[in-house]
Amino acid sequence: MNTSDDIIVPLSNINLDIVGGLGMFPNYACVRILVDGTPFVEMVRSYETKMLAGNKEAGLAGSYWYLHPNALIEYLEGDGFGHAHRIALLGCTCLDEDCWPLVCSMEKQEQYVIWYDFLQPHRKQWDYSGFGPFGFEKKQLAAAMDVLKQEYEQLPATKWGRRLP
Repeated sequence: MNTSDDIIVPLSNINLDIVGGLGMFPNYACVRILVDGTPFVEMVRSYETKMLAGNKEAGLAGSYWYLHPNALIEYLEGDGFGHAHRIALLGCTCLDEDCWPLVCSMEKQEQYVIWYDFLQPHRKQWDYSGFGPFGFEKKQLAAAMDVLKQEYEQLPATKWGRRLP
């Protein structure tokens, strides 16, 4: 399988499950992304920690959390934004996805979805060229999203949206 830049992409397994938020929002529903069984936020944290070792910004490495189910579903089902078809996969630990997002380009092929060209928009000088790309079978990603949607619909509804019990 090749991306538009002829990069050979190994296929990964993806799972999506609902976890709680951080800090003052433990009942806020967020979607944990697992790539080949590893939490995606840990993969990013590990990469950024090595990338920023000895750098004055090293304390910022991995300062992410997962997105709300509706936000992630909208990104994954959409075409991305801008000329690079970017989507956000992680947001800030404050749970505001626009505060400190990790974004990437997404290519949808007939049978595959590829995430590549990762970027921290607030630190454009950070180099993610050694991170990814990640390729998934489109059917497997769709099945994971279907399970996610069902799990989310099972959460109790409140006036602030669905929350973990």
